Amino acid sequence: MTEKLNLNDLLIDISQVADENLEEFAQNLYRELYITDETFGLHQCHDGELVKFWDSRFKHAFFNTIDYRLSSEKKIVDKRRVERMKWIGALIGGNAIGSQCWLIQKERRQRCYMINAKNFVVWLEPLDGGGWWFSTIYTPDTNQMYRYTRGNKLIWKN
Repeated sequence: MTEKLNLNDLLIDISQVADENLEEFAQNLYRELYITDETFGLHQCHDGELVKFWDSRFKHAFFNTIDYRLSSEKKIVDKRRVERMKWIGALIGGNAIGSQCWLIQKERRQRCYMINAKNFVVWLEPLDGGGWWFSTIYTPDTNQMYRYTRGNKLIWKN
């Protein structure tokens, strides 16, 4: 049986990391946790399907815009995302208490792992030939989380 994890126990304390060092700290941690080869790492979903983590996805997943109304360019490290970096593995691996996985059908099929109590999502995109690749994480509001699930298929919950 897989160990069930409390996500609060996995929060990363960044209080001692200076703002000017946060990007390097976060990128090194991402590589340590998820990158197992030169440019990518392979990990498993709750159902055994593989997820490819690209080193190049770091900025997309852990940066945010300063103001969405002014620009969509991601310019700053999102401290909340960095603090929750270890949640990714727990969530997709099926080890996070209260987690769910949804199959989202938009222009293409996607997986959305979420934990409603934390307003936290992990997005996976399909790989050609099977499996998934890690896209991003963030903390949407409750209404947005509801919109993600409406009309889509719950494929697993813990």
